[in-house]
Amino acid sequence: MIKLIASDLDDTLLNSRFEVSEKDKDTIKKLKEIGIYFTIATGRVTNSAAKYAKELSIDIPYISFNGAKIIDSKTNNKIFSKELSKSKINKIIQYAEEKGIHCNIYTDEKIYVKELTKWSDHYKSFARNVDMEEVGSLQKYDFKSTPKIILLDENNKLKEAYEDIIKFIDKDINVFFSKPNFLEFTDQKASKGEALKYIADMLDIKRDETAAIGDSFNDQSMIEYAGTSAVVGNGREELKKIADYVSSTNDEDGFSDFVNKYILK
Repeated sequence: MIKLIASDLDDTLLNSRFEVSEKDKDTIKKLKEIGIYFTIATGRVTNSAAKYAKELSIDIPYISFNGAKIIDSKTNNKIFSKELSKSKINKIIQYAEEKGIHCNIYTDEKIYVKELTKWSDHYKSFARNVDMEEVGSLQKYDFKSTPKIILLDENNKLKEAYEDIIKFIDKDINVFFSKPNFLEFTDQKASKGEALKYIADMLDIKRDETAAIGDSFNDQSMIEYAGTSAVVGNGREELKKIADYVSSTNDEDGFSDFVNKYILK
């Protein structure tokens, strides 16, 4: 029996208007009524994730920054945090600035960029209500660490960057495409799968009693960890091949489709 379900936000639980449908809200409410825990696992900054956690009345820890942070929903305190030091990622930043690739670094509340570009505008179009500050060269900017770093550009340029960067980054850094135009870097111990395991262990829930649903490569670790997994219909084809089920799209209540067909059946 499933006792804990984790869902990605963007392109999974959130529809194209960046909203949780009323049907999905009702499904989440139904899960709680029958004693199944629900949480979110997102790449969003903590402040942005917190708004959805509040909207959905999540009462267990939730996951932000693709697993780099686990937040106590009742106190808003971090119960897990794993960041990349500036010294460890400065070569990545240097590469990006030399190649003219847009780069984001983060705190729980804010995003820092060298300069505002079409890519910062693109990011802000869906990462709503998140402050973004232009600070000049990120190599020279005074910060100690960040939960993650994202390079944003055309997919072909990022594929080339990926091939170059993996030759010199530390082995304990995760690198993956969360979207075709987003190349992300996190600490190897910071993943949605590890974070889901952390929460399951806290709640004394076994692996085969967990479920997860997502759409892209940053969801892969929790799709692989969960005892029961699904990918929404609009998700990556590569991820569909490793999930247990494929549900309808995020604009067709894919979360509810998964839960009602395969969890509450």
